[in-house]
Amino acid sequence: TENVESSMGTVLSIGAIVALIANPVAGAISDRTTLIFGRRRTWILIGSILGGASILGVGLSNEVWQVVLTWSSAQLFFNFVLAANNALIADQIEVTRRGSISGILGALGAVAAIVGITLVNALGEGLLKWIVLAIIPIVFALIAISMIKDSGAILSKEKGKEKFSFSKVIPSPRKYPAFGYAWLARFLVLFVTAVGSFGTLFMAQRFQFSPEELGSKVALIASVGTLVTVISSIGGGLISDYFKRQKPFVIGAGIVMGAALILQAFTSNFTIYFILAIVSAMGTGVFMGVDMALLTRVLPNQEDAAKDLGILNIANALPQSIVPAILPLLIGIGGYELGFS
Repeated sequence: TENVESSMGTVLSIGAIVALIANPVAGAISDRTTLIFGRRRTWILIGSILGGASILGVGLSNEVWQVVLTWSSAQLFFNFVLAANNALIADQIEVTRRGSISGILGALGAVAAIVGITLVNALGEGLLKWIVLAIIPIVFALIAISMIKDSGAILSKEKGKEKFSFSKVIPSPRKYPAFGYAWLARFLVLFVTAVGSFGTLFMAQRFQFSPEELGSKVALIASVGTLVTVISSIGGGLISDYFKRQKPFVIGAGIVMGAALILQAFTSNFTIYFILAIVSAMGTGVFMGVDMALLTRVLPNQEDAAKDLGILNIANALPQSIVPAILPLLIGIGGYELGFS
């Protein structure tokens, strides 16, 4: 227990690296799967089964290296599920409806995080918790594949004989500038989100809350923020479909989130901080509700949807690795005013 923080850091860091690499690789494999069962359904099922088994392995582990191995395996297999799931939007949803579907998925993501935390706390310690957590993805995968219509990829002779090449795996920003700009926009917005994750530490230091007060304030922001995120995600998706445009919503959401974060750094009043947090949650919801719809419109090739969306998802993981490394240094130099700006 003395080295629990460093051990946890090792587990999460290695897991994040695995996820970073696994998503585009899993997407490329899914794109090229020719099984009759389906190029998406196959990996949703296999990934969920092996991912669930990996989660159970985490619960059964007694050594740090075992946790690293099983957690990394979970990251690997669940990224197969994620890659296949994301590609279904590009595969099967009409362009005119992608905003509303993306909004619903964004809302579900926000709700899922709260449900997951609540479930883990409710189950307490013991093997039962890990068994339940292992079974849940398998059950939902079975439900999903029973409802999804899918088929294997049909590869041309030329594509079937293609050899692996990074120049073919990663689309050139010069050749596909919209794809490159979409990657950069997602990276910058999620960089803001990663910085905002230090909000609890900020409140403890700026407002000098007791542990009990801090817990209640964090819970208040989380509950209200989640509700606002869900509503704005669904609403943003529907409105973007109505106007048949996503780019202005993504840019606007990023500006709102960035401005709210900067203003939070300069406030010494919790009420103002709370209002800004809710404004940021609204921007987050709009971004989550529209971003995926925009990304599916700038893909270089629909046949490589899962792989290219996997490359775009790298923009999710990088800020979570970069921010914890540089933000404490910036805060040490110029306080939260510099760190959050």
